[in-house]
Amino acid sequence: MAKILDTALDLAAAGRAVFPVGNDKAPRCPRGHLAASTDPAVIRAMHRDFGFVLVGVATGERSGIAALDIDNKPGGLDWFEANRDKLPATRTHRTRSGGLHLWFKHRAGLRSSVSAIAPGIDIRADGGSCADSGLNSPGIPILTRPGFRELFAHLFRD
Repeated sequence: MAKILDTALDLAAAGRAVFPVGNDKAPRCPRGHLAASTDPAVIRAMHRDFGFVLVGVATGERSGIAALDIDNKPGGLDWFEANRDKLPATRTHRTRSGGLHLWFKHRAGLRSSVSAIAPGIDIRADGGSCADSGLNSPGIPILTRPGFRELFAHLFRD
């Protein structure tokens, strides 16, 4: 459990608001991503009171990131393989279910959506969150330009 708390504190030190999440990716604390914090004392208290199984990261303006959530189900990873050469290198997390989270700098006004780009491809931004297992968080910086929406505008379905 100490490693997952370290992951939460490391993410918070980088400006990412975090909260405890269970194996089912459901928040373990009241208010879920709305309770996310970057304050180490608050994070330690959440860990003591609710326990981190996974680290939830509030996406959007709260943490300054948006995530491209690529599901490991029909469509998701197939889309990624077909489009990976169009995607810039950025911080990427393998999810416990075998999907991917690609982190990008958040742009004002970007909201979370489900399958707006393609089936199995979700956007986690304002009003959303993603879970980090702490298992593979490579030290690749978060891409800061060009903007998230501009990167994927040609891939959005009309």
